[in-house]
Amino acid sequence: MGWKFLMHPDALVSKVFKARYFPNASFLEAGVGSNPSFVWSSIRESQEIFRAGMRWKVGNGSRVRVWGDPWLTDKTNPYIITPEPDYLHGPCVNNLFCQNTKNWDYDLLRDIFCQRDVECIMSVPTSLADFDDSMYWGGEGKGIYTVKSAYRIAMEREGRAGVVGWSGVWKLNIPPKFKCFFWSLCSLRLPTKDLLCMKQVNCDQVCLLCGLANESDIHVFANCSFARSCWRLLNTTWRLAYLESVHAWVEEMWIELTSSTLEQAIMVCWSIWEARNQLCWKNSCLAPGAVVAYAQAFYDSWQSANAMLHGTGSISHDADSDAAAWQPPRNGYYKLNIDVAMDYRNRRMGFGWVCRDERGYVHAVIMERREGLYSVKEAEAMGARLSSKLMLSFVFAKRSRNMVAHTVASHALCNTEASRVEYLDSIPRFLSTVV
Repeated sequence: MGWKFLMHPDALVSKVFKARYFPNASFLEAGVGSNPSFVWSSIRESQEIFRAGMRWKVGNGSRVRVWGDPWLTDKTNPYIITPEPDYLHGPCVNNLFCQNTKNWDYDLLRDIFCQRDVECIMSVPTSLADFDDSMYWGGEGKGIYTVKSAYRIAMEREGRAGVVGWSGVWKLNIPPKFKCFFWSLCSLRLPTKDLLCMKQVNCDQVCLLCGLANESDIHVFANCSFARSCWRLLNTTWRLAYLESVHAWVEEMWIELTSSTLEQAIMVCWSIWEARNQLCWKNSCLAPGAVVAYAQAFYDSWQSANAMLHGTGSISHDADSDAAAWQPPRNGYYKLNIDVAMDYRNRRMGFGWVCRDERGYVHAVIMERREGLYSVKEAEAMGARLSSKLMLSFVFAKRSRNMVAHTVASHALCNTEASRVEYLDSIPRFLSTVV
């Protein structure tokens, strides 16, 4: 609902809530209001998530404030950190453009902002068209709000993201049911006795495996003497300390263990839980050695099956062996190859354009260096935009088919004479061995 308030202010529901709770502000700045309803209080709880995920896309720069609005491309901190000078009174982003253009005034930026802010501002792409500034969701590449990305931001704000990335968990080479089990363990969803008692289930809280302490998630898998015996058998070099939370224990696993040992450790966790359930329901218990051996045998069988599958399912790519050949255009047409080179150390970009006819003759070579560092997609789009008046269609080409333009873009990074250099009557010497 908060996303709807921000992106669709003309919707009826947006107008109703705005008139009632934030008539003179935006949703991000709305207060509690007098006698708030339960619905409004619930919606307002999402404000912090939206403040962390929303970003401004700079158009004409007339609505975005330099200080106080999230408009930089820095994912960790999209705000200006340089203190605002006293002689400036809430300027907007369009005050940072060169006169009568939408190019950043580099000299002005260096006079006002610190080096970090200058680099971030120069990395914000500007538009040639005159359209209004707009907001987008920074948690997704497409700029559209999703519950998944909001959940990820919420976990990061609570400090629960840690070093464990779920994308890495799902990529582990173990059966899917073990991944789901590990997710349940990290999400504190396993029915351990402490959680059962919290849900008013009448049961004793003593650990079934050791009988020495109350059963909890961290005790069963890390602090229990039975579990610690399993970990010593799995990896003798892992000096596991006594920990207070599952998240701290999982982070230690992620840091200390290799990828292969981590996969086996997750399967041993599942085997420990199976042994606990077997003791609970069948009154029979396996020894720690049998628990680890069962998990390792399952792991070895899975790895062998996958090796056989990938060994017989290999795909040959011989058909792409001629990909390095440049493909000429149709008769009567010109082909303009475009590429961008990135200099991450000096935070600058090099653009290269090479125009050839159907015979492969070079008619023009242009290279340009720009300060700032866009994302790869933004930089490629900027290179296409600068040549859009000359082209009718765009086709993606692999680097192997675009080596001439890539060479020009790489040399543009070293260009010190001018920001833009054009060769219309002859080709530069460094292209003689490439064309």
